[in-house]
Amino acid sequence: MKLQFKIAFVAVIFLSIVDVIYAQEDYNFDPGSRGPNENTYYYKFAELPISNSASGEILTVKLIGGSFFSSAKKTEEMYFANRGGFKGYLTNRHGNLWHNVNIEAYSESSGSIGIYLVMKSSWSHGKVIASVSGANSQNILKSNPPRLINLPSGSKLFSSTDANNKGLQMLENGNLGIGITNPDAPLEIRQKTDPNKDRALVISESGNTQKIYMHLANNTAGQYGFFSLGSKTNLRGNGQVSSFGGDLGIGITNPEAPLEIRQKTDPNKDKALVISESGNTQKIYMHLANNTAGQYGFFSLGSKTNLRGNGQMSSFGGALGIGTTNVGDWKLAVNGKIRAKEIKVETDWADFVFYNDYKLPTLTEVENHIKEKGHLKDIPSAKEVAQNGIYLGEMDAKLLQKIEELTLYTIQQEKSLQSQKEEIEDLKKENELLKTLNSKLLEIQKRLDKLENKKD
Repeated sequence: MKLQFKIAFVAVIFLSIVDVIYAQEDYNFDPGSRGPNENTYYYKFAELPISNSASGEILTVKLIGGSFFSSAKKTEEMYFANRGGFKGYLTNRHGNLWHNVNIEAYSESSGSIGIYLVMKSSWSHGKVIASVSGANSQNILKSNPPRLINLPSGSKLFSSTDANNKGLQMLENGNLGIGITNPDAPLEIRQKTDPNKDRALVISESGNTQKIYMHLANNTAGQYGFFSLGSKTNLRGNGQVSSFGGDLGIGITNPEAPLEIRQKTDPNKDKALVISESGNTQKIYMHLANNTAGQYGFFSLGSKTNLRGNGQMSSFGGALGIGTTNVGDWKLAVNGKIRAKEIKVETDWADFVFYNDYKLPTLTEVENHIKEKGHLKDIPSAKEVAQNGIYLGEMDAKLLQKIEELTLYTIQQEKSLQSQKEEIEDLKKENELLKTLNSKLLEIQKRLDKLENKKD
């Protein structure tokens, strides 16, 4: 059952279905002599033709090897395939304990691949159980392969003891390694040397130029994991820049924007976006909500800073700078113009001007202060305003103080004018009376003059 399982598994790796086994051979290889010679013997027990199609042959090899002078044996299972080109996979490696007995694959002058049992010492022996599935299985396994001393002339494509030919490794604990002998997880892939070129995983499709890549990479900023679904959609780890070329929908299949999040049912509890940090109880929330007044968008940076849309009340707990990063001690600092229909300022007021004990400066004192200082008393100069600005509430109170003082001056002048008017009226009456008296005196004078004329 164990052997059948591994055959089926590797067949899936080759993207094929294991065919019925057509041929099987059991080989017992023995150098025939016992001596301390270091000859290397080659037994070609199989020849696998190359096929670039998806259909071909799979050769299953089980090697049992060791020394005549030790009870320790190594058992290794490996698979060879000619489907889409030659492939060799070693599913469980015994280690470097027995280098004298191994399986190697060499290219043949005919274009086929020769599969050899290699013995590097006459003290060793080996047993091979080989089986083949595929259309040409009967022509692959060799009966009674001869012992050869010369190294095969072709290039070596595979060796069960070569650390660079790890292939597919399956441990007894069920961990599967591709390119690594001791996988630490149910599946571990060891990519090749260059982390910027050698891919650990590539998914391709016939007739499709696009591929999916997953591998480790590095640059001057450090190492990172890389996952690509296309040139515009690349995910990188360790703080490297990632990109997403299309519209992304979270909780929705047809996003209407580059990013659309469909939150859950309850708009007052289910959050569309939450940003949290390990060891930090504060979170950032963004979601839709509603209340008796209607629906609105909600964005929270903390319990005192909550922004709500559709005319709902928002709150801001810290200082805000508009056009500036230096807000100083102010809750709101604006470097620019502000336009508003109404501003309410809460401050002290200047009604003290109307108190009985208020000492109103004389106009002479006001005139002297203007001549000396160049501005009204208690009002900042133009230089001070340019340097320090003004407090709207305080300045409005000071201006009101001046207006109230002007009002008092106006009242005083009105009283003075009224008094002068009354005096003028009296003078007018006296003048009319004097005119009347003068007229009467003139009449009397005329009469006296007539009497004097009569006496003469």
